[in-house]
Amino acid sequence: MGCRKAGKPHTCAKPAALVLILALVGAGAAVAGTGARADDPPPGTLEGPGVSSKPPVPGLDSDLWNAYKAATVLSRLPFGFRPATPDTARVLVWSKPGETAAAVAAVAAIAAAGGTAHRVVGEAIDAEVPVTALLALATAPGVRSVMEPPRAEPQVVAGEGPGVTGADTWHAAGRKGSGEKVYVVDLGFGGWENAVADGELPAATATKDMCGDFDAIEHGTGVAEIVHEMAPEAPITLVCIDDFLDLVQAQTDALAEGVTALNASISFWPGGYGDGTSPAPWPEGTLRDGRAAGLLWSVSSGNYAERHWGGPSADADADGWMEFAPGDECLDVDAWGEFDVYLEWSDWPGTAEDYDVYMWENPDCEGDPAVGSETTQDGDDDPFETFTAQVLGGGNLDGGVGIRAASTTGQPVEFDLFLFRAILPDEHVVAARSLLAMAASPGAFTVGAVCWEDSLLRPYSSQGPTIDNRVKPDIAGPDGVSGSTYGAFTSCDDQDGFTGTSASSPHVAGAAALVLAQFPTADAEDTRAALEAAAAAAGDPGAPGKDASYGSGVLTMPDLDTVVGDPDPDPDPDPDPDPDPDPDPDPDPDPDPDPVPGNTPVQTPQDPATTPASANSSSMPFTGSTAIRALVGGALLLLVAGAGFLVTNRVRTRATPTR
Repeated sequence: MGCRKAGKPHTCAKPAALVLILALVGAGAAVAGTGARADDPPPGTLEGPGVSSKPPVPGLDSDLWNAYKAATVLSRLPFGFRPATPDTARVLVWSKPGETAAAVAAVAAIAAAGGTAHRVVGEAIDAEVPVTALLALATAPGVRSVMEPPRAEPQVVAGEGPGVTGADTWHAAGRKGSGEKVYVVDLGFGGWENAVADGELPAATATKDMCGDFDAIEHGTGVAEIVHEMAPEAPITLVCIDDFLDLVQAQTDALAEGVTALNASISFWPGGYGDGTSPAPWPEGTLRDGRAAGLLWSVSSGNYAERHWGGPSADADADGWMEFAPGDECLDVDAWGEFDVYLEWSDWPGTAEDYDVYMWENPDCEGDPAVGSETTQDGDDDPFETFTAQVLGGGNLDGGVGIRAASTTGQPVEFDLFLFRAILPDEHVVAARSLLAMAASPGAFTVGAVCWEDSLLRPYSSQGPTIDNRVKPDIAGPDGVSGSTYGAFTSCDDQDGFTGTSASSPHVAGAAALVLAQFPTADAEDTRAALEAAAAAAGDPGAPGKDASYGSGVLTMPDLDTVVGDPDPDPDPDPDPDPDPDPDPDPDPDPDPDPVPGNTPVQTPQDPATTPASANSSSMPFTGSTAIRALVGGALLLLVAGAGFLVTNRVRTRATPTR
């Protein structure tokens, strides 16, 4: 890649292999010699993936390519000079689409590389492989791409939610969600047992641990507390997931248990195409399939309205660098600690438009970039780049981000760039289309955030429309509420209490549980429609009609006299015109005292993967509503479950909380 003229972004990188060897030898000498540590880096120094060269093959993630290069360089150093590095990498291997033989070949290639395939869901294979085998695996038969697992991020005392939404009126009337189980799907539930003991969660709270570190973060506990406040008699299952293959399993379990209402105050990047057409196991496709099977997924819209830039590909001076505004090829970014940059463009599912993203340690993108992502896209590769970096030395970094066209046909595309734990200056913020793919899914009941005290949209609440111009979010819910996990609210300006769309979404999930429990014939679609209609009737503070900020309006419970679903679920349209005129005059005077199995209460056996908080919850009777919806959802269960299989041997991936 060539140098750029002064004052422009450029990538005149030094030979990375030489720099790496010298750096590692120097580090090794310090260890083998005096043991002295290198000087601390100056404030504002970036540490992250290098940008010396693109992967030599398409489909190999840029970060994994850097890991491969480091591992192979280290293997050539004398043993005493080798710093400790991971021997294996957790990866997501995608087989070639629509080819059963390709998936079989990809699993075989993983084994041949000395790795282990843990799970296969559709075209996605969760695997652990030697770092030194990554290049060979990316070129193996049947393999389309090898990437790091997409990262998941949570969207982060008596709360104010029930009062401001009208749920307290339902409670006073005895409508508290009795028997309507809710799944709270999150990345960790630290302190949940204390929350149960303190009455912040139901005594019979159940758990499903798919993540391997159930108590890693407290985010999910705060989310579940809100569901319990909204629907205090609804059973809750805490489902800890680690990746989007776990999301598929959680949905499969929910259908098997007759659950309708689920909450996910999390997001994945990447999470799918964003236009509603992604297949499962992309989260966008998983939720779409779930809605078709009768589920109501309440999903946070995200907190990215102030951390998103979006716009068309433009390069007026034909120098290969994209413009964020006319004549502006550098995006000013304020970062601190560990942060992520994620870029995607509108050419799913496979693209030959090859773009790379870089970051500099200055806001003008001058000199060589410090970090970046350079995955090769050559026709059937996913259109995104992402990297994780860290600001060393403490404090904030005023840096710059640039997008380079590595090899493109000139086809116009739309870019969306997201920052995680970093911010953009106001002049570069584009709030529109700041939804990640999971929140953009047609299967998501997407929830934006308003401060509970004034019902005004939070500036960080992600907004629509979607990339294909569907209106999202669907509704807005309150945040900034008080709770035992995140403390008390003081003011909207202070943004304290439990803030973020993570808090708004469980208010909607709890409201859905109230409606479903009260109206056994109501299904997920009836419930969505009733909540949106009630929000609109209460006075939508946004633009007239359903809009891309508030959706249909702010969550408000329907009036108590509202009827949701079919009020007469079992009419007899064809009564028997000729009833038996001669019923048996001598009925059995001594009927069998044993109960008839068909007349006994139907019970669901305890899922072996579910651990109840109380021994009294070993089985849960179906309510009328869950029994009816279990039959509907069960018809599609085999289709959803058939997307793959689950192997119990597990490895973990990273998840990072934000509030």
